[in-house]
Amino acid sequence: MTAKFRNSPNPFVKFASSMGLGVFILPLYLSGTVLAESNTQCPDTTANEDIAQNWSVVLDENEWMHRATLMTDASALMSPIEIWLEIDGAVDIAVLDWYFPPIYDGRIGVLHYFSGAAGTSAMAEFTRIAVVDTLTSALIANPMYSTFVSGARYIEQNDGTTVEQNYYYCDLAEVEWLSDRFTVTFDDEETVYTLPENGLY
Repeated sequence: MTAKFRNSPNPFVKFASSMGLGVFILPLYLSGTVLAESNTQCPDTTANEDIAQNWSVVLDENEWMHRATLMTDASALMSPIEIWLEIDGAVDIAVLDWYFPPIYDGRIGVLHYFSGAAGTSAMAEFTRIAVVDTLTSALIANPMYSTFVSGARYIEQNDGTTVEQNYYYCDLAEVEWLSDRFTVTFDDEETVYTLPENGLY
């Protein structure tokens, strides 16, 4: 079972590159006003209120981690889950989704959340997924899910005039769920995460 996810192992490198500071540079078309690699596959970063109401998210004192707690009542099949989440900028986390890859029969839960934004003339928005063992409340992995960069450049033309050129870029990854592990692949680099065995992690 393979699903498309958005991911970047180092979002700030990609963000700097989009500003012309790295090896990745979007092509410049002087006759156009908008450049796009993709703008349809990055997720909406607006909180899903139906799901978010079941989570309590509290900013840690160091302001670079959030404690997220899934609140359940005594009749719930799942015990309360408490995990620490990475963030990518001073931001209030927005819970976007909480779901269970079918291959694991509810054992593995995936929390998708907006993890931050950075930039001035160009902006980058990031989301992450937290992969959780619902039996033990252990956080298995917290990789980047998506990176969306947008901004504007001012291009000087041959006649001396300047044209404002907007651009945006959506970074994508692939996640493959397997029986004993899952893999996250980005830019031909694959990271393998081992899943719990025999009820322990």
